[in-house]
Formats: sequence, structure tokens, C-alpha cells
Amino acid sequence: MIIATVSGTGITMAAHRARRARARRLALQRRLEQIHVDLPLDVRHLTPDLGRLAIQARVVRLVLETPLHRVFDTPLRQTPWGRRERCDDFDLAVVEARRALWEWLRAVERLGGADRALLAQLGLGVSRLRALMRQPGVFERTNDVFEETLYPVAPDPDRVTAMLCQAMTDLRGFEVALLSHRPDPYR
Repeated sequence: MIIATVSGTGITMAAHRARRARARRLALQRRLEQIHVDLPLDVRHLTPDLGRLAIQARVVRLVLETPLHRVFDTPLRQTPWGRRERCDDFDLAVVEARRALWEWLRAVERLGGADRALLAQLGLGVSRLRALMRQPGVFERTNDVFEETLYPVAPDPDRVTAMLCQAMTDLRGFEVALLSHRPDPYR
């Protein structure tokens, strides 16, 4: 009787975890569909620097999706080694995402005065993206980069999802504004 109760509880917990994981994956999929941009990458109407910035915004947005997929693509039962491997995959994806976002922010800093004026005219800024780079727990999980533990601290999937989706939304704003901007032909 006790064995049946314990195994029934284990099955119930596993089913609950599976439902929760599936709900999170579906919610993430819906959010990513909302952030998706269907505009063609036609940047001929922009200066070369702004054209590269628009293209890079799309690339960075797609690179920021990778850590989210690594967090949510998880088997139900994991060994400590499997968890370590999953966290390593997530860490590698986060490092790539951080580097891509950092390089994009540096490209914004290097823009000339006229291009910066156009970004201001379009209401585009990078302050939230800069603040994201300093948010704890988004682009790293530990202060010690050489930490080798059997059970690494798992990323907080809800926090990481919220922060990276906000960054992707901001990048989407840049991309859409720049791709849909048409200079006034009478100036």
C-alpha cells in the first residue's frame, strides 16, 4: 500500500513537471512568434552603417533565442552529468548571446552624428539593452568563472526568458523602425 502511494506520487510529480515544461515551451514559442519580423532585409535606403546595424539587430535577436531553447529543451529525468552538460550548453549559448549584443551596442556607439540623429528622431535608444548587460543572472550564473561543481546553479528560466524577450523586443523595434523608415524625398 505504501509502495503504491509513493510510486503514484512520483508519477504525479513527473506528470506535473512534464505539463509545466510543456506549458513553458508553448508560452516561449508564442512569445517568439510575436517578436518575429517578416520584413525583408532591404537596407538600400539606409546609410551603410545603419544598414549593417539593422541586419545585425536581426542576427542578435536570433542569437538571443538560442539560450532560451537550451533552457527549455530538457529531458524529464536527468543525471547530475546530464544537468551539467545542459548547463554548459546554456552557458555557451549565453556567452555567444552576450558577445553578439555587446558588439551590436558597440556598433551603435560608433555611429556618426547624422545616423545618431536619425535614431533619436525614430525614438530608438539602447539604454535598456545596456542595463540588461549588467543584470545579474541573465548572462551568467556565477561570479566564479572557474567554478567546477557537480550540481551547478540552474538558470532561472522565467527571469532569463523575461529579460531576453525584452531585449529581443527592443532589437525588433530597431529592426522594424530602420527597415520601414523611408527618407523624405523632398529634403
